[in-house]
Amino acid sequence: MPDIQKQNRRRHLVVLLAYAALTLVMTWPVVSRMTTHLAGGRDDLWVHQWNLWWIKKALLQGLNPFFTGYLYAPEGAALTSHNFAWFNIALWLPIQAIAGRNAAYNLVFLIVIALNGFCMYLFAWAVTRSRWGAFVAGLLFAFWPYTLSHYDHTNMMVLFWLPLTLYLLHQLLSDSTAWQSNGCWWLVLGTAVSLAMIGISRWQLLIMSSPILIAYVLYLLFTTGGISKKRTLLELLIVVGLAALVMAPLAAPFIIDQVTRDYPDDVFLDEPQWGRTDLLAYVLPSIHNGLWRNTVANLYENFTVNKFYTPYLGFISLLVAFIGIIRRWKKTWLWLLLALIYLLFALGPELAINGRSYPQIPMPYRLVEEFILLRLLRRPDRLNIFLSLPMAMLVAWGMEVLLSTISSQPRQRIIATGIILLVLIAYLPVPFATTEPQAPEWYSDVAENGEMYTVLDLPLNDRSYDKWYMQYQTVHEKPLATGHVSRLPRETFDFLNSVPLLKDLRQRDQLPDKALTDVTKQLNLLDQAGIRYLVIHKKFANEGLQAVWRDWLTVSPTYEDEQLIVYRTAPRYGQDFSFTYNLGEELGLIAASISPLEAVQSGTINVEVRWGTSARLTEAFDFCLLLLDEAGEALQTSCYSPDPFLPTDSWPANDVLRADYRLHVDDNLAAGPYDLAISLADAHTNTLSGETAVVGKVNVHPYSPSHHTTANWQDEIQLTGFDLHKDDKNLDLVLFWQAQQPVASSYKVFVHVVDSASGEIVAQSDAIPRNWGYKTNDWEAGEIVRDPISLSLDDAPPGSYELRVGLYDESSGQRLLINSEDSARTQEFLVLTSLEW
Repeated sequence: MPDIQKQNRRRHLVVLLAYAALTLVMTWPVVSRMTTHLAGGRDDLWVHQWNLWWIKKALLQGLNPFFTGYLYAPEGAALTSHNFAWFNIALWLPIQAIAGRNAAYNLVFLIVIALNGFCMYLFAWAVTRSRWGAFVAGLLFAFWPYTLSHYDHTNMMVLFWLPLTLYLLHQLLSDSTAWQSNGCWWLVLGTAVSLAMIGISRWQLLIMSSPILIAYVLYLLFTTGGISKKRTLLELLIVVGLAALVMAPLAAPFIIDQVTRDYPDDVFLDEPQWGRTDLLAYVLPSIHNGLWRNTVANLYENFTVNKFYTPYLGFISLLVAFIGIIRRWKKTWLWLLLALIYLLFALGPELAINGRSYPQIPMPYRLVEEFILLRLLRRPDRLNIFLSLPMAMLVAWGMEVLLSTISSQPRQRIIATGIILLVLIAYLPVPFATTEPQAPEWYSDVAENGEMYTVLDLPLNDRSYDKWYMQYQTVHEKPLATGHVSRLPRETFDFLNSVPLLKDLRQRDQLPDKALTDVTKQLNLLDQAGIRYLVIHKKFANEGLQAVWRDWLTVSPTYEDEQLIVYRTAPRYGQDFSFTYNLGEELGLIAASISPLEAVQSGTINVEVRWGTSARLTEAFDFCLLLLDEAGEALQTSCYSPDPFLPTDSWPANDVLRADYRLHVDDNLAAGPYDLAISLADAHTNTLSGETAVVGKVNVHPYSPSHHTTANWQDEIQLTGFDLHKDDKNLDLVLFWQAQQPVASSYKVFVHVVDSASGEIVAQSDAIPRNWGYKTNDWEAGEIVRDPISLSLDDAPPGSYELRVGLYDESSGQRLLINSEDSARTQEFLVLTSLEW
């Protein structure tokens, strides 16, 4: 017996080394990039890098690992429900001290995959006594496509504790007197620790593996007669009790927080529809397989979660499993039942095939979707992670059947090797995803500064961008105003919601609220909370979003490169901004712009002004907009309060404010060119003082359209007239709109040149008025809006055409109806004129 045990141990060691070698092959090129890249990718990779950094810092500095002040500063964030990979962290900590953080992470990643295969092999061998069958079962379990596609969730890949627990349970319950007769208390203790490690690795794994554990224990109890033995039941109670004790130190903070928090339901992130498995994904070769990923990529377009996490079963695996089911029914019925249960429930509450839903088909998941433990899983698709175990056992029995019919060991090896190669090729994810951890250079410079202050990174998105910011934090080690924490309590957002600039930023598509004019005040709210820098990431903010933020912030960035735009939250005159136009000793214009440059009598001119102060103001000023003729004489003067809520004698030093004003052009102002100027005026006497700044030129047109209409769109907007000029190549149209009342929605103007015979549109314009510059919901009641439009007629052959104009809602696309004698032919557009060329 000792010789057999030694021989088994030697064989097991050889198998372990084989899995280790195959892991290097199946994850190539990870081993060749151990120090420069990280195995895996996607956003969640950075969360796990942050977890490693944070736990190491907490241990070295004696901090509470379940609360951090480095995220969501200044309030901080509870980490009791955060997704910590405790096993990976425990293994990584000593290794990184020797090999460095990147190499340690990759080594742990590879070790986990090899152990997945080896422990599955142990369990399958103990049950089937087929070494080849057990080895193939281990391959399937280790390189299961769904598992390896979770390379962004390292603790979702720590699966070996389940087959190890089953192996130990098999040893314990198959011979219930072994522990007593041989003094094998280690077996009970080992089973308890292994069971506990399933949960410690990731609590969701314990939930998902419970059906397998319970089913196999019941199977052993009934098939071995253990159900009638009190000693056996006592052993199981001891195992469960000890496992609970081992898990308690890490589980208790979550449980205590959950029963004491104000909103315990925040722990649930239900995604039953997005996170369901598409039935087609089970038979569609994995998109991660390097041999055919380009061929099958387009077949994944209709999937949701399975674009990323691929539950491909493999045709060879299915064939071998089918053989096992047919020939070893009494041995395989339990594993077939479990495989069907996991597969059916992973399909979610609504069947989907190639992205198409079939709600009329009742799915079993609907019966249990409100069960609290299942809701903790977030997505039913994740059940595929443990579909691998019953599949592996079915394949193990199938291999046992195949090889038992062959007496020749060389032929057995040939057939087994062939099946192994086919399984590996079917699952081959080479080249395996790797990611180079990088951070913008500015963060390295910040890291050298020993001061502690907070950084606010934009745009905000706690499910995406903020995970990258956490990776950058591992470089600069400054607190972040945002971050990502699994199942974050809503109270954590209290500070962000207290700053109007940041509140509901995601709901505004990351755009600053233009209604906020007090730039410095908003920034000072950040500065007072210890946030020194506002950082805009060009990687996540497109040029349009960058431009909007530059415009709103007004001040100059303190740093900018190809990756970042950095602003100080305490801007200073002479450092972060200066005056383009000096109006007084302490007050000036940082910038000013006007639109339109082509105005009309009875229309409006919009003037955007950015005010700045170099020192605290002690005088109350208004300011005036002037239209100056060529001789410099003011033919129209309109005065305003710079800020109706805060007189200028209350403005502090280094203040920056945004303001938009409307200059109503007098209907009797002579047409012609004018300089638009700004000047200060004493708030009490209205006399001009200080400098007068010319900020632009406008050309005022007479309101004298050559064609008049009475078309009225739903009693909101009237087209009062238009001018039209046409040549062989172009059509120039000027529309004169008038708002009948304040307009609530933004409408687009469409102008179509339509072939009278065929109805085909040969030229068209669809745009916000004034070439996208003046939304209808910004119009004032009664004002005249001049809207020039140019159309190219290059593609229009000679013939008869109609010129049509209308309005439609920018958001819904719904056309507005019109009421006018001019619109007798239709209710959705007005025919301005007929054209011939």
